[in-house]
Amino acid sequence: RAHQELVGRDVAIKVLQDHLSPDAAQLFLAETRTAAQIDHRNIVRVLHADMTRSGRMFVAMELLSGQTLQQLLDDEGALSRVRTVAIASQLLAALATAHAGGVIHADVKPSNLFLQDGDPERVVLLDFGLSRLRAATAVSSLGGTPAYMAPEQLRDGRVDASTDLYAAGLVLVAMLTGRRPESQSALVAAVDAIDDAAIRAAVRRALADDPAERFESAGEMAAALTGDRTVA
Repeated sequence: RAHQELVGRDVAIKVLQDHLSPDAAQLFLAETRTAAQIDHRNIVRVLHADMTRSGRMFVAMELLSGQTLQQLLDDEGALSRVRTVAIASQLLAALATAHAGGVIHADVKPSNLFLQDGDPERVVLLDFGLSRLRAATAVSSLGGTPAYMAPEQLRDGRVDASTDLYAAGLVLVAMLTGRRPESQSALVAAVDAIDDAAIRAAVRRALADDPAERFESAGEMAAALTGDRTVA
Protein backbone atom coordinates (compact mmCIF):
# COMPACT_ATOMS: atom_id res chain seq x y z
CA ARG A 1 0.00 0.00 0.00
CA ALA A 2 1.32 3.44 -0.94
CA HIS A 3 0.01 6.96 -1.31
CA GLN A 4 0.29 8.74 -4.64
CA GLU A 5 0.65 12.33 -3.52
CA LEU A 6 0.25 13.97 -6.92
CA VAL A 7 -3.35 12.79 -7.31
CA GLY A 8 -4.12 12.10 -3.65
CA ARG A 9 -4.97 8.41 -3.80
CA ASP A 10 -3.81 5.15 -2.23
CA VAL A 11 -2.47 2.49 -4.59
CA ALA A 12 -1.12 -1.06 -4.45
CA ILE A 13 2.56 -1.55 -5.30
CA LYS A 14 3.94 -4.85 -6.59
CA VAL A 15 7.74 -5.14 -6.72
CA LEU A 16 9.35 -7.93 -8.73
CA GLN A 17 11.78 -9.93 -6.63
CA ASP A 18 14.47 -10.28 -9.27
CA HIS A 19 16.60 -7.71 -11.02
CA LEU A 20 15.83 -7.89 -14.73
CA SER A 21 18.15 -7.56 -17.68
CA PRO A 22 17.64 -4.42 -19.80
CA ASP A 23 15.78 -6.45 -22.44
CA ALA A 24 13.54 -8.08 -19.82
CA ALA A 25 12.86 -4.72 -18.19
CA GLN A 26 11.75 -3.29 -21.54
CA LEU A 27 9.50 -6.32 -22.08
CA PHE A 28 7.97 -5.85 -18.64
CA LEU A 29 7.27 -2.18 -19.32
CA ALA A 30 5.76 -3.01 -22.72
CA GLU A 31 3.50 -5.68 -21.20
CA THR A 32 2.45 -3.30 -18.44
CA ARG A 33 1.68 -0.49 -20.87
CA THR A 34 -0.50 -2.88 -22.87
CA ALA A 35 -2.35 -4.00 -19.73
CA ALA A 36 -2.83 -0.37 -18.68
CA GLN A 37 -4.77 0.28 -21.89
CA ILE A 38 -7.43 -2.31 -21.01
CA ASP A 39 -10.39 -0.66 -19.31
CA HIS A 40 -12.78 -3.19 -17.78
CA ARG A 41 -14.33 -3.49 -14.33
CA ASN A 42 -13.10 -7.09 -13.99
CA ILE A 43 -9.46 -6.28 -14.81
CA VAL A 44 -7.24 -4.57 -12.27
CA ARG A 45 -6.43 -0.98 -13.26
CA VAL A 46 -2.72 -0.59 -13.89
CA LEU A 47 -1.62 2.96 -13.09
CA HIS A 48 2.14 3.09 -13.46
CA ALA A 49 5.28 0.99 -13.91
CA ASP A 50 8.89 1.95 -13.30
CA MET A 51 12.15 0.93 -11.64
CA THR A 52 13.09 1.37 -7.97
CA ARG A 53 16.34 3.06 -6.96
CA SER A 54 17.82 -0.38 -6.34
CA GLY A 55 17.05 -1.41 -9.92
CA ARG A 56 13.98 -3.63 -9.44
CA MET A 57 10.84 -3.17 -11.51
CA PHE A 58 7.53 -2.33 -9.90
CA VAL A 59 3.95 -1.76 -10.97
CA ALA A 60 1.36 0.46 -9.27
CA MET A 61 -2.26 -0.70 -9.42
CA GLU A 62 -5.60 0.23 -7.95
CA LEU A 63 -5.87 -0.73 -4.29
CA LEU A 64 -8.52 -3.39 -3.65
CA SER A 65 -10.23 -4.50 -0.47
CA GLY A 66 -11.27 -8.13 -0.08
CA GLN A 67 -9.59 -11.48 -0.68
CA THR A 68 -8.38 -13.72 -3.47
CA LEU A 69 -10.45 -16.63 -4.71
CA GLN A 70 -7.72 -18.93 -3.40
CA GLN A 71 -8.12 -17.51 0.11
CA LEU A 72 -11.87 -18.01 -0.13
CA LEU A 73 -11.47 -21.64 -1.21
CA ASP A 74 -8.95 -22.27 1.56
CA ASP A 75 -11.40 -20.89 4.12
CA GLU A 76 -14.73 -22.19 2.81
CA GLY A 77 -14.02 -25.07 0.43
CA ALA A 78 -16.35 -25.77 -2.50
CA LEU A 79 -18.64 -22.96 -3.64
CA SER A 80 -22.28 -23.18 -4.67
CA ARG A 81 -23.17 -23.54 -8.34
CA VAL A 82 -24.70 -20.05 -8.36
CA ARG A 83 -21.63 -18.37 -6.92
CA THR A 84 -19.30 -20.42 -9.11
CA VAL A 85 -21.09 -19.31 -12.27
CA ALA A 86 -21.21 -15.70 -11.06
CA ILE A 87 -17.45 -15.62 -10.47
CA ALA A 88 -16.66 -17.52 -13.68
CA SER A 89 -18.85 -15.18 -15.73
CA GLN A 90 -16.88 -12.16 -14.51
CA LEU A 91 -13.57 -13.92 -15.17
CA LEU A 92 -14.66 -14.74 -18.71
CA ALA A 93 -15.85 -11.17 -19.27
CA ALA A 94 -12.37 -9.99 -18.30
CA LEU A 95 -10.72 -12.50 -20.63
CA ALA A 96 -13.03 -11.58 -23.51
CA THR A 97 -11.99 -7.93 -23.22
CA ALA A 98 -8.30 -8.77 -22.86
CA HIS A 99 -8.32 -11.15 -25.82
CA ALA A 100 -10.15 -8.61 -27.97
CA GLY A 101 -7.27 -6.24 -27.22
CA GLY A 102 -4.69 -8.83 -28.16
CA VAL A 103 -3.62 -9.54 -24.57
CA ILE A 104 -3.18 -13.06 -23.20
CA HIS A 105 -3.03 -13.49 -19.41
CA ALA A 106 -1.19 -16.86 -19.33
CA ASP A 107 -1.47 -17.31 -15.56
CA VAL A 108 -5.19 -17.57 -14.74
CA LYS A 109 -5.57 -19.20 -11.30
CA PRO A 110 -7.52 -18.63 -8.07
CA SER A 111 -4.75 -16.57 -6.47
CA ASN A 112 -4.88 -14.16 -9.43
CA LEU A 113 -8.62 -13.59 -9.00
CA PHE A 114 -9.50 -10.99 -6.40
CA LEU A 115 -12.97 -10.77 -4.87
CA GLN A 116 -13.55 -7.14 -4.00
CA ASP A 117 -15.88 -6.40 -1.11
CA GLY A 118 -19.25 -5.06 -2.16
CA ASP A 119 -22.73 -5.93 -3.25
CA PRO A 120 -22.65 -7.18 -5.92
CA GLU A 121 -19.25 -8.79 -5.52
CA ARG A 122 -16.68 -7.60 -8.04
CA VAL A 123 -14.22 -10.17 -9.41
CA VAL A 124 -10.91 -8.66 -10.55
CA LEU A 125 -8.26 -10.42 -12.64
CA LEU A 126 -4.70 -9.57 -11.54
CA ASP A 127 -1.14 -9.87 -12.87
CA PHE A 128 -1.31 -9.53 -16.64
CA GLY A 129 1.97 -10.07 -18.45
CA LEU A 130 4.09 -11.58 -15.68
CA SER A 131 3.86 -15.16 -16.94
CA ARG A 132 4.74 -14.08 -20.48
CA LEU A 133 7.73 -12.23 -19.07
CA ARG A 134 8.85 -15.38 -17.28
CA ALA A 135 8.59 -17.43 -20.46
CA ALA A 136 10.64 -14.89 -22.38
CA THR A 137 13.36 -14.40 -19.77
CA ALA A 138 13.50 -17.67 -17.78
CA VAL A 139 13.14 -15.70 -14.54
CA SER A 140 11.88 -18.48 -12.30
CA SER A 141 10.17 -16.35 -9.66
CA LEU A 142 7.81 -14.62 -12.07
CA GLY A 143 4.29 -15.92 -12.73
CA GLY A 144 3.31 -19.23 -14.18
CA THR A 145 1.66 -22.04 -12.22
CA PRO A 146 2.00 -25.57 -13.63
CA ALA A 147 -1.19 -26.78 -11.92
CA TYR A 148 -3.23 -24.33 -14.03
CA MET A 149 -1.31 -24.56 -17.30
CA ALA A 150 -2.66 -26.06 -20.51
CA PRO A 151 -0.78 -29.04 -22.01
CA GLU A 152 0.78 -26.97 -24.80
CA GLN A 153 1.90 -24.33 -22.31
CA LEU A 154 3.61 -26.96 -20.17
CA ARG A 155 5.09 -28.67 -23.20
CA ASP A 156 6.56 -25.77 -25.17
CA GLY A 157 5.46 -22.52 -23.54
CA ARG A 158 2.92 -21.72 -26.26
CA VAL A 159 0.10 -19.46 -25.07
CA ASP A 160 -2.95 -17.99 -26.76
CA ALA A 161 -6.58 -17.28 -25.91
CA SER A 162 -7.42 -20.99 -25.66
CA THR A 163 -4.68 -21.38 -23.03
CA ASP A 164 -6.50 -18.89 -20.81
CA LEU A 165 -9.79 -20.74 -21.35
CA TYR A 166 -8.20 -24.04 -20.32
CA ALA A 167 -7.06 -22.39 -17.09
CA ALA A 168 -10.55 -20.94 -16.61
CA GLY A 169 -11.92 -24.48 -16.84
CA LEU A 170 -9.55 -25.59 -14.08
CA VAL A 171 -10.60 -22.63 -11.94
CA LEU A 172 -14.21 -23.74 -12.36
CA VAL A 173 -13.34 -27.23 -11.14
CA ALA A 174 -11.48 -25.75 -8.16
CA MET A 175 -14.51 -23.67 -7.21
CA LEU A 176 -16.88 -26.62 -7.43
CA THR A 177 -14.63 -29.00 -5.48
CA GLY A 178 -12.75 -26.62 -3.18
CA ARG A 179 -9.35 -27.24 -4.76
CA ARG A 180 -7.64 -28.18 -7.99
CA PRO A 181 -7.54 -32.02 -8.24
CA GLU A 182 -3.95 -33.21 -7.88
CA SER A 183 -3.90 -35.85 -10.63
CA GLN A 184 -5.34 -36.19 -14.11
CA SER A 185 -7.53 -39.09 -13.03
CA ALA A 186 -8.85 -37.07 -10.08
CA LEU A 187 -9.53 -34.16 -12.44
CA VAL A 188 -11.52 -36.38 -14.81
CA ALA A 189 -13.51 -37.80 -11.89
CA ALA A 190 -14.22 -34.29 -10.56
CA VAL A 191 -15.50 -33.15 -13.96
CA ASP A 192 -17.67 -36.25 -14.33
CA ALA A 193 -19.17 -35.58 -10.90
CA ILE A 194 -20.40 -32.07 -11.78
CA ASP A 195 -24.18 -32.40 -11.46
CA ASP A 196 -25.11 -29.48 -13.71
CA ALA A 197 -25.12 -30.66 -17.33
CA ALA A 198 -24.34 -27.26 -18.87
CA ILE A 199 -21.43 -26.59 -16.53
CA ARG A 200 -20.10 -30.13 -16.96
CA ALA A 201 -20.17 -29.86 -20.76
CA ALA A 202 -18.56 -26.41 -20.68
CA VAL A 203 -15.74 -27.58 -18.43
CA ARG A 204 -15.08 -30.66 -20.55
CA ARG A 205 -14.77 -28.56 -23.68
CA ALA A 206 -12.55 -25.97 -21.97
CA LEU A 207 -10.23 -28.75 -20.80
CA ALA A 208 -9.81 -30.43 -24.19
CA ASP A 209 -6.19 -31.42 -24.78
CA ASP A 210 -6.36 -30.11 -28.35
CA PRO A 211 -6.68 -26.29 -28.33
CA ALA A 212 -8.74 -26.49 -31.53
CA GLU A 213 -11.46 -28.39 -29.64
CA ARG A 214 -11.86 -25.73 -26.96
CA PHE A 215 -14.17 -22.73 -27.14
CA GLU A 216 -13.45 -20.17 -29.82
CA SER A 217 -13.86 -17.32 -27.35
CA ALA A 218 -14.41 -16.47 -23.71
CA GLY A 219 -17.85 -15.19 -24.63
CA GLU A 220 -18.81 -18.55 -26.12
CA MET A 221 -17.64 -20.31 -22.96
CA ALA A 222 -19.63 -17.92 -20.77
CA ALA A 223 -22.78 -18.61 -22.77
CA ALA A 224 -22.21 -22.37 -22.52
CA LEU A 225 -21.97 -22.21 -18.72
CA THR A 226 -25.61 -21.23 -18.48
CA GLY A 227 -26.81 -23.27 -21.43
CA ASP A 228 -27.36 -20.10 -23.46
CA ARG A 229 -27.02 -20.96 -27.14
CA THR A 230 -26.51 -17.33 -28.07
CA VAL A 231 -22.78 -16.83 -28.51
CA ALA A 232 -21.55 -13.54 -27.04
